[in-house]
Amino acid sequence: MKNFYAIYDFRVAPLTFDFVTFLGLAYLYFSSFFQKGVKPEFSIVLFRPHFRNATNYEQEIHSRGLCDSRFENIVIGVLSCVPVVKSVHICRDISDCEKLLKESIMFPPKYDLRTVTSDGLTRIPCVYNFFEQFAGSIPAHLFKKEYFAGNYDCQKQVSLSLRNSFQKPERECNLDDWFALYQDLEARGLKPIVIPDHDDAINDGKYKSYSWKTDLGASCNIFLRLKRYSMSQYNIASPSGMNTLLFFSDNSFYVPGYLDSRYPTSSPDFMNRKGPKLNTQLFWFRPDQKIGWEEFPLINKQKLLEISRDYIPDTE
Repeated sequence: MKNFYAIYDFRVAPLTFDFVTFLGLAYLYFSSFFQKGVKPEFSIVLFRPHFRNATNYEQEIHSRGLCDSRFENIVIGVLSCVPVVKSVHICRDISDCEKLLKESIMFPPKYDLRTVTSDGLTRIPCVYNFFEQFAGSIPAHLFKKEYFAGNYDCQKQVSLSLRNSFQKPERECNLDDWFALYQDLEARGLKPIVIPDHDDAINDGKYKSYSWKTDLGASCNIFLRLKRYSMSQYNIASPSGMNTLLFFSDNSFYVPGYLDSRYPTSSPDFMNRKGPKLNTQLFWFRPDQKIGWEEFPLINKQKLLEISRDYIPDTE
């Protein structure tokens, strides 16, 4: 039987939640080798002689000495939550990787570790436009609700994921507006719980200025975040890299203000080139899984309340 290996080369691929997108692509690619209804199992090779340092954000991460902690928190944290990943190999030497990959079915197909482009940018598929080739195939559900929550009764539970990070502080969510949303959900008979941003939870603690129920464990641990999402009937999340944990799950969600024309990496042009394409949804999304294509600066208190009332029907 052939071995299936997905390789993520940190010399040219980002140390971000784009890694989850890569896993989703690998999952769909390997599924094409199996009969319909059979979940593909595969191994992961993490090649990390060093981490890429090509963007302003990556330079900030390097200067703060955060690469190793991000590797543990994001990459290892995510992999521990994906049951179809049967083994993980961390390599720093090309020859070690090549021994593993010999005579295997590999993703990306025919990837050559010995050929690295001089610009230092990714040649590993980890953006959404690559999913177009798999349209109509199985849902890219890496994180299953049943796995994290079992038979837990999630009725009326609503998670609210905040974003308050040193990366692009202009894209922080307005906590006054989100507290108003929290109060409105309570008034409607729902049970909201807030997941503070990881950076805010371990640094400034801005979220502490509000009298809302929080899940700090979910702020700092990916498994606990996925568990909270799975224990919630509805999930509303401010745009961030962690949205991938919802996109590749079978949980209900709404991400308001995903578009932001002020910045190149969230502009209409970027979305149309890298995906998801403007005003579209990923092909496996259900009607209750939605990227909100509102402009981020327009997400104020009134808009949040409108979105939540459209997304979450009134309870009896």
